[in-house]
Amino acid sequence: MRTLLIWLVLLMAAVSPVFAQQHELIDSLKNRLETAQGELRTELLYDLAWEYRKSNPDSTLYYCREIIEILRVDTDNSCLAKCYNFMGLAYHYKGDDVQAFAFYNRAIDASMEAGDSLQYAHSLNNMGRMFLYQGNFVKSYDHAQRALQTFKDINDMDGASYAYRTLGEIYQTQSKYRLALEKSLESLKLRRDSRNLSGEISSLNEIATIFKAMGEPDSALSYLEQAEDKALALGDDINLARIYLGMSELHRRENDYRLALEKAQNAQSIARESANINLTYDIDLEMAEIYLMLRDLNRSEAYAREVITGSELSQDQNLDQQAYRILAVIYERQGRFEEALFAYQKYSEIRANMDNSEAARTIERLEARIDIENKEKENELLMAEKRADQAIIDRQRLQNILLTVAVLTALVFLVMLYKVNGRRRKTNAKLREKNLHIAQQREEIKIQNDKIANQNDKLRKRNEILAALNNEKDTLMNILAHDLKAPFNRVHGIGHLLEMSDLTDEQKTYVKMLFGASENGLNLIRDLLEVSEHQEEKSLNISDVNLRETLDQKIDTFRSDARSKDIRLISKVEDEVNLSTDAPYLSRILDNLISNAIKFSDPGSEVSLDAGVRDDAVYISVADQGPGFTEEDRKMLYRKFSKLSARPTAGESSNGLGLAIVKMLVESLGGEIELKSEPGKGSEFIIRFPVSVGEKV
Repeated sequence: MRTLLIWLVLLMAAVSPVFAQQHELIDSLKNRLETAQGELRTELLYDLAWEYRKSNPDSTLYYCREIIEILRVDTDNSCLAKCYNFMGLAYHYKGDDVQAFAFYNRAIDASMEAGDSLQYAHSLNNMGRMFLYQGNFVKSYDHAQRALQTFKDINDMDGASYAYRTLGEIYQTQSKYRLALEKSLESLKLRRDSRNLSGEISSLNEIATIFKAMGEPDSALSYLEQAEDKALALGDDINLARIYLGMSELHRRENDYRLALEKAQNAQSIARESANINLTYDIDLEMAEIYLMLRDLNRSEAYAREVITGSELSQDQNLDQQAYRILAVIYERQGRFEEALFAYQKYSEIRANMDNSEAARTIERLEARIDIENKEKENELLMAEKRADQAIIDRQRLQNILLTVAVLTALVFLVMLYKVNGRRRKTNAKLREKNLHIAQQREEIKIQNDKIANQNDKLRKRNEILAALNNEKDTLMNILAHDLKAPFNRVHGIGHLLEMSDLTDEQKTYVKMLFGASENGLNLIRDLLEVSEHQEEKSLNISDVNLRETLDQKIDTFRSDARSKDIRLISKVEDEVNLSTDAPYLSRILDNLISNAIKFSDPGSEVSLDAGVRDDAVYISVADQGPGFTEEDRKMLYRKFSKLSARPTAGESSNGLGLAIVKMLVESLGGEIELKSEPGKGSEFIIRFPVSVGEKV
C-alpha cells in the first residue's frame, strides 16, 4: 500500500506541471473570451478548441459548434473547413473514427467551396491518416499524396513536411523502409529550411527509428547524435532523454553494454528531474535489460520490479510483459525455479491478453473501416445526386440565360432599327438641305469664277507691265554699271599717277583712300554685272581642272592679302583629283569663298583649303577660324545685298553679293554647297560635284 501511494505521488508530480501550464493558457483564453467581440472572439474560440482536442475533445466540439453558429449569423462560410477539421480531430481522439471521417469529408467540401487551399490540404492529410489507422494503405497514400501536392502549390512547406511524414508512416507500416526513409528525409529538409528546430528533432528521431528497423545501427546512431545536438541547443530535456534511451538500445544490441549503461543513466537523470513517469518506466526497463546482460542480477531484478509496479498504475501491458520476461530469466539463473515459472506464466498470460486485445482492436478497425467505406459510399451517392441536381440547375440556368439573351437581343435589334430609321429620316432631310445649299453655292461659284477671270486679266496685264519695268531696270542697271566703270577706272588711273609723284604723308593717305574707294566701286560694279550676267542662261565651257594645282594657285593669289593680316593659308590636298567643269566659274567661286574667309578671320588665324573624293562626289572645302554664322545668318545667307552679323576684321568692304554669286555659280555647275558653322567657332563651306561630272585619281 505504501509503495502504491509513493507511485501515485510521483505520477501526480509528473503530470501536474503539464496540466498546470495547459490550464494557465486555457484560463487566459477564457478570460479574454468574456469581453472579446467579432473576429477576436472567433479566434479565441478556435484557440480553445485546439487546446482541448486531446485532453477534453467534448470541449473542442462545444467551441466548434459555437463558432459555426457565429459563422451562420454572419453568413460567412470561409472558416467552416477549419472548424470541421478540428471537430474531426476531436472525434478521432474520442475514438469515434466514423464521425471523424464524416467531418473530414465536410471539411473537404467546405474548403473547396470557400477556395481555402490550406484547409483543403489539411483535410486530405487528416483523411490519409484515418485510412492509415484503418489499414487502407491505397487510399491513405492517395490522400497524403494529394495533400502534399496542394501544400506545394500554395508554397506551405511546413504543411508539406507533415504530408511527407504521413507518407513515411505509410511505408513504415508496410516495411518499405527505403521509401519511408526517403519521405522522412524530405520532411527533415523542409523543417531545416523553415528553421523548425523542434520539427527537426522529431524527424531525426523518426529517421533513426527507420535505420534501426533496417538493421543499420551506425546510421541510426548518427541521426540520434544529430538529434542530441539539436535537443541540447533547444533545451528540450524530454526529447534528449528519449534520444539517450534510443542510443542505449542501439549500443546494447551491439553488445557494447558499458556505453549502453552510460546513455541509459544519462536518460535516467534527465527523466527523474522532469518527473516524467512514462519515460522513467521505459528507461527502467532498459536498465533492467543492460544489467541482465552484465549479469548484475540484483540490480536487474530491482529495475524490473519498478517497471511492474509502474505498469500496474499506467496499465501498460507491454512494459509489464517485458519486465516479467526479464524476471523469469533472472530467477532461472538464480535457481529460483518456482518464481521463474510464476514470472514466465505472467509473461505468457500478458502476451495472450495483448494478442487478444490486438485482435479486438483489429476487429474494431475492420468494423470502423466497413462503417467508413459505407459512409464513403453514402457520400459518393449524395455527391452523385448533388452533381445530377447541379447539372439540372445548370442546364435550367443556361436555358434562362439563353432566353434572356434572346429577348435582350430582340429588344436591342428593335431599338437599333428604330434609331436607324430615325437617322435615315434625319439624313434625308439633311440631304435635301445640302442639295439646296449646293445649288446656291454653285451659283455663287459661277459669280466668283467670273470675278476671278476678270482679276486674272488684270493680273496678266500687271505682270506684263512689271516684266517690262524689270527689263527696263536691268537694262538701266547694266547701263549704269558700264557707264560708272569707266570713271572709276579713270579715278584708279589718276591714283596711280599721283602715287608716282612726290607726295607728303598726308597726301599719300588720301591717295590710299582714293584707291580704296575706286576698288570698292569697281568690285561693286563687277558683282552687279556678274549677277546680271548669270541671271541669263549661258553655255558652260567644260574642261579638266586639276584641283590641287588650282588651290595652290589660289593660295599664291591671296598670299599677300593673307600676309597683310598675318593669316596662314594651308592646302590639305594630297591626291591628284581632276574635275571636269567650267574653270572660270570654279575660279570665281573659290575667289569669293577665300576672300570672305580672309576678310572675316582674325589676324594670326588660319584658312585651310581641301579637296578630294568622298561618298561618290568630288568636294572642295574652304574653312576659317572666324566668328561663324548664327541661325539668323543662315536664313539670309545666299540673299543678294544681305548684311550678316559678322563684320570684316580689318575694315574691308562687303556688298552682300559674294555668297549669292557663289550659290548661283555652284548650281549652274550642277553642284551643291553646304555650310558647317557654330557661332564663335569658325565656319566651313563645302562644295560637292557628282563623280559623274568627272574625276581622276
